[in-house]
Amino acid sequence: MKEDSSKTVYRSDSESLQSNLAIIGNFIMEMLAVFPETSPEHNILKRLFDEQYVVKDGKAVLRDKKEVKADSLQNPNDPDATYRAKNDQKVQGYATNITETVEEGKPSIITSETAVFADCLFLQEAVENSERVTDSAIEELYADGAYQSPDNREFAKNHNAMQLKTGKM
Repeated sequence: MKEDSSKTVYRSDSESLQSNLAIIGNFIMEMLAVFPETSPEHNILKRLFDEQYVVKDGKAVLRDKKEVKADSLQNPNDPDATYRAKNDQKVQGYATNITETVEEGKPSIITSETAVFADCLFLQEAVENSERVTDSAIEELYADGAYQSPDNREFAKNHNAMQLKTGKM
């Protein structure tokens, strides 16, 4: 806490970072005891603590990074930002899957959902949400190739014989 955080990250080895993050976790535990539970500050600190730390023997311990979910808090100043890895690319900030309904004679409806998992895992829920909102069955679905998978092809086949058309968009 004595220097700029960007300098600390570049200058510290893994062991020092782990130690500093443990100190910060214990500091957050103390702060949670002070902030009223109804305050926005308490809520964001509680979310950060619950997602990044566990309590062992009364002390804050960093979670294994494999336990930290993609939609975990990345920046307390921007609680909606997420983390996502796609192939070798790591994205921190906003990644969104967008669905648009297009039907002649009816208004288009655009919905979106934060993308914290593979595109192909988003398709079935997007179809169900769009059908619920429009109160009509989807007959043809055009999507980027990343949305196709054996499960999604089977889903389309069994879902009113919906035509799933994927490719480079």
